[in-house]
Amino acid sequence: MTIKDLDEYLDLQNEIVILNERLEKLKNNPQSLVFDTVKGSSREKPYLQRAVTVTGISQKSIIAQKQLESILRQRISRHQQKVLEIEHFIDTVEKSDIRQIIDLRYIQGLSWLKTAKRVYGHSSDDRARKALTRYIEKKEKERGGADEACCCDAV
Repeated sequence: MTIKDLDEYLDLQNEIVILNERLEKLKNNPQSLVFDTVKGSSREKPYLQRAVTVTGISQKSIIAQKQLESILRQRISRHQQKVLEIEHFIDTVEKSDIRQIIDLRYIQGLSWLKTAKRVYGHSSDDRARKALTRYIEKKEKERGGADEACCCDAV
């Protein structure tokens, strides 16, 4: 797990909400209606020709909507899986202060300064950032450095 992965958490959660809203709109939005005019007459005499308007739902529209719904569901599923991976990673962190830092900074979206105040009780944001960076680097060394480099942003 990298800092970049943790940074994605809130964005993934927001995107899941947005995608679910789009899905709901698609479900509640009527299909595209098509209109056409044909010529016809009554079944009985006098057989006078007249124009008749015919309406229906476009088959192409139905297919396109179902494809879009499928794509949106797949994206939601991928994002939910990534969120679960991040939550699982947090669950495996042995150190309480590191779990708190991750939760406050990346899950709740607090600044580094507010995170440091909550975890360590003082106003130096460097301590929280450095503690997390060291922890991630240590884990990478233990695993052989398979993931990309990690570094905390100053934001």
